[in-house]
Amino acid sequence: MPRLLPYADLVAVTVLREALGETVTVETQLDDRLLQRLPYVFAEVVGGTELDPAFASRPALSVISWAEGSKQAGADLAESVRVALWRAHLSQRTYAGASIARVRALSMPYEQRLDNQPSEVFRFVAQYELILRPATAH
Repeated sequence: MPRLLPYADLVAVTVLREALGETVTVETQLDDRLLQRLPYVFAEVVGGTELDPAFASRPALSVISWAEGSKQAGADLAESVRVALWRAHLSQRTYAGASIARVRALSMPYEQRLDNQPSEVFRFVAQYELILRPATAH
């Protein structure tokens, strides 16, 4: 059966890959080798709601970004993600079969260190709420 609402993970990574370019790895599944592939962005839908069964969804998107070198580099990568989502909303372009009707930060990017994290790697976490509309009516 065909999807009615867009696959939000794919919409997000399509936007981010285009905006961040080939020098940043953007994925929806964590890679065990991510520290060898920095800078790295992991984007995943972690919930949300349906606004209309066929015309709008409101996914919650978790974004974790890793950069090396300085805390500023990590903060800049996280801010680039936020700006990319905002600009995709403003453009109203179609990405992977959907447009972003709205974007809102549920949690602005902040540094969150892990116990085993190398000191030269900086990990930032943020959550966004998107409103996605399919590109075609059903």
